[in-house]
Amino acid sequence: TVGTWMFKLIGLSAPPNLNGEYRGTLELDSTTDRGSVLRTEFFMQISQTWQQISLLVQREAMAGGLVFVHSDMASIRVGMMAGVNTLRFVYTFEENLPRRAGVGSMAQQFSGAAMFDFRRDGDTWQVTGHFFDDIGRSGQIRLAQVLAGAASTVAAQGPPPATSSKQPSA
Repeated sequence: TVGTWMFKLIGLSAPPNLNGEYRGTLELDSTTDRGSVLRTEFFMQISQTWQQISLLVQREAMAGGLVFVHSDMASIRVGMMAGVNTLRFVYTFEENLPRRAGVGSMAQQFSGAAMFDFRRDGDTWQVTGHFFDDIGRSGQIRLAQVLAGAASTVAAQGPPPATSSKQPSA
């Protein structure tokens, strides 16, 4: 593109095109059961232009159902490590959590931060990273970019269903 050409002309690395859908797994460390990890599917959509970048994430909630996460601010680090582009972002989300009294749940607003490393594998990006939120949860993700024409059955499915397995970490 013209933008990429302009960056290279003045000796700078052009920002990578991260647009697309990514699917993979999330390992969320339990805040109540030390050593226990919630493993679930993770869906991320990145919309990027020369002026902005936006991330939408869907994952399973701790109490069941789905959580929709959106980025508030993001930046891409280019050229810090050969072959790796780092995406850092802060995000907000609303999640229903069980009430302390043990009866019912209550929707609460939270925020967090994440850092994902993007590495090229042929025509797609492979993503690894970690995150934490303001209620003490943290975890790791592993994602792969889904190409629009390469896996039409996967792309047509939309975001992942809410399924998980709680397994102790090794």
